[in-house]
Amino acid sequence: MKLYRKTAEQPMEPWVPGYDMTGVSVSACDSDAGSPRAGDMIAVNPKDPTDRWLIAEASFLANYADAPGLTREEWDTLLGALYCGSEHPVWAIVARIRAHLEATK
Repeated sequence: MKLYRKTAEQPMEPWVPGYDMTGVSVSACDSDAGSPRAGDMIAVNPKDPTDRWLIAEASFLANYADAPGLTREEWDTLLGALYCGSEHPVWAIVARIRAHLEATK
């Protein structure tokens, strides 16, 4: 088996009681361990917002760190513009991302 490192940031949000789990993949081992529960995260494929999966708290804490960048509202706007045929000016968000990357070099 070969090891691989992720090269992209992963949009996700915390699971909270009442979260609509429709369409969210949960592995059998996570389900058997009591997930979904507080501390778990729901990841979203940025190229397909219908592709969502649960990341158990222990896995999240061991493998992820906060990434500087867009807020949830900005992700919603960007994903909506990309996947819903919106006329929203996505380039304003792209310019903000580029400015942030330049500032953090």
